[in-house]
Amino acid sequence: MTEQVTTVWPGRPYPLGATWDGKGVNFALFSEHAELVELCLFDTKGRHEIQRIPIREQTDQIWHCYIPEARPGLFYGYRIYGPYAPALGARFNHNKLLLDPYAKAIIGPLRWSDAQFGYKIGHKQEDLSFDRRDSASSMPKCQVINTLENPEARERLIGQLKLLAKTQQEMARSQEKPTLGSTTVDLLKTLSDRLARSVETTVKAATMFHQIPRVAGWLQMQISTLDRRNLWLGVIENLAGIIGSAYLAFFICRWVLKPLREASERRPTEGFAMRISCLFVLLLLALLPIIAFAITGYMALGLIQPSENIRLVAIVWINAAVIVHLLMAINRFFLAPHYPQFRWLPVGDNTARYIDSWMQWLSITVTYGYFALQAALLIGMPLPLYETLLRLLGLLVSGLIILLILQNRQGVVSSNMK
Repeated sequence: MTEQVTTVWPGRPYPLGATWDGKGVNFALFSEHAELVELCLFDTKGRHEIQRIPIREQTDQIWHCYIPEARPGLFYGYRIYGPYAPALGARFNHNKLLLDPYAKAIIGPLRWSDAQFGYKIGHKQEDLSFDRRDSASSMPKCQVINTLENPEARERLIGQLKLLAKTQQEMARSQEKPTLGSTTVDLLKTLSDRLARSVETTVKAATMFHQIPRVAGWLQMQISTLDRRNLWLGVIENLAGIIGSAYLAFFICRWVLKPLREASERRPTEGFAMRISCLFVLLLLALLPIIAFAITGYMALGLIQPSENIRLVAIVWINAAVIVHLLMAINRFFLAPHYPQFRWLPVGDNTARYIDSWMQWLSITVTYGYFALQAALLIGMPLPLYETLLRLLGLLVSGLIILLILQNRQGVVSSNMK
């Protein structure tokens, strides 16, 4: 494009991307938190930016416009204006040219340079700094292409392609003759694929330990950097108030309900229906402190009003605690490890306590471990480090399960021999 665009219409929010309809081009881009979107147009070689067009129409977080003067072959990109708050995950920088994620064609090479980054490389504030250099000259460009928009022609083409695919499938089936050799080859291929996946899994598990120095480096940065240290202190302070008040309500509720629980445990157990009724009463008495915990936690969250990240971390921990206590309450409803007179499953006292203990260990490890990593990711843990720790958590859980199997191996063998 060599001339300035003089006419811009509102356009449509769908389809996403740049769509040529035979008369002009409709541009549509999704951005939930953008404050302004600029459509950048380039010359016929895609080297020089010749115009920036503010997109003013927005429908359901989709920014859109229609340019009747645009034609296939047009080079374009976007600049997005919005908040720059790295601590909150917002890194809008309108100095950087962005590609259309829905582009039908991307032309030109990507020439790496420091200008590609939204922050200044080597700056003392690291990735919290802000880089004002224009990255357009080293970026590839999106290009409008001529797509098949005639519905009749499109349906005719699709029909022809389907017919061609069906013909090829029938020819392939007619040529297939199952033989012992082909079956053996398929079996070897299956075994080879499974062996390759097993080796890949083993290699991933082994290479995780090479990330341990990275974990130590990240922890050291959290302690040595003033901003990160203050962030963690704020997290701990707010979580202490929110989670502490929730647990206070939990234990007060348990203390208030203790006489009812003890009275229910002493009730006569004549008949299956009576045992089930008492179990449901005990389950309700176990759930009430959990409900008090959740309500108090969310009320404290509203009163303290922490920052967005800390609020999300608090919600994560409240949900984790609720899930753990809920799992334990349901487990004890079925196993009744502390009140065997109500137990309706055919297991002994030692077995019930053993299963209850393991359920408690597994639920705490899995739930708190997973939600703790989610909380750290929200606060700023690097994604590769998060993935490494998540694999380590999976390895720990696998080890606990293997230990559980080994402890019960002798009993399983004995029962099978009988």
